[in-house]
Amino acid sequence: MSSPPSAPPRAPSRWLLFTAFAAMCAIWGSTWLVIKIGALDVPPFSAAAARFIIAWVVMAVVAMPMARREAWRRPPRRLVLVTGLLQFAASYAIVYWCEMTLPSSLTAVLWAIYPLLLGVVAHLAAPAQSLSVRQWCGLLLGFAGIVSLFATDLGAAGPQHVGAAVVLLLSPLVVAIANVYLKLHGGNYSIILLNRDALLVAALVLSALSLAFESPWQLTFPPRAVATVAYLSIIGTCLAFSLYFWSLRYLPVHVVGLTAYITPVIALLLGVVWNGEELTLPIARGTAAILFGVSLAHGKPAPRS
Repeated sequence: MSSPPSAPPRAPSRWLLFTAFAAMCAIWGSTWLVIKIGALDVPPFSAAAARFIIAWVVMAVVAMPMARREAWRRPPRRLVLVTGLLQFAASYAIVYWCEMTLPSSLTAVLWAIYPLLLGVVAHLAAPAQSLSVRQWCGLLLGFAGIVSLFATDLGAAGPQHVGAAVVLLLSPLVVAIANVYLKLHGGNYSIILLNRDALLVAALVLSALSLAFESPWQLTFPPRAVATVAYLSIIGTCLAFSLYFWSLRYLPVHVVGLTAYITPVIALLLGVVWNGEELTLPIARGTAAILFGVSLAHGKPAPRS
């Protein structure tokens, strides 16, 4: 086990942090549509399990030489379990299952409440911090956008869509809990090893779900399914989450959380252009309310007096 460096490494340049942030947004903006396309061929838990198995294999190969260069300590088991179970397994099991019913664009828009939930969880977990009046207004506006979506397009689509949308909201919630925990307890540990070990936890959990609810031994993976799983594994998981955890080390958690402010717009455009998904006025109105609420809520929490 490598010992921690005597002093933290120098923070990367703003340009490098911006590049990593932009890459995360572009990648995650595309993954919603790719998941939807993959769902045409493979059931949700099996597709998610295949994604995380491949991602873990890739990370297992590259982790050790990269971790030696990183020179941080091996993450403790509790940190790996929280990340693997919440950040990966639970959140992606929910997303994959819900995209069997919901359009990819609407799934991404609903997931955009993540920064709002992150602010609430961070507020509750860190007694020294509190949300400003402006941030509370942003939370309320974002919630109004969610209510608008449920009252219009989701309600018109029927109870199945409404039920899937309610379940989907659990995904950003568990990720918010995991990320606040990581921010509070994840300092001075290897991001590469954390990513690798958490991927293994997620692969095992998702494989268990696949065996319990699907018949993975009877599945076939046509070329389209292989391509989607490969993209989601290598680009959408290994690369994007390595950038994400690395950025979380140097940026405030609420800034990193703004990826969910940009990715829904990318996902919405891709869903309309490439998948023929409908962009209705209620969806546009609800999306605008959510994203404007997120923009209001964005900001460093004020110290509590």
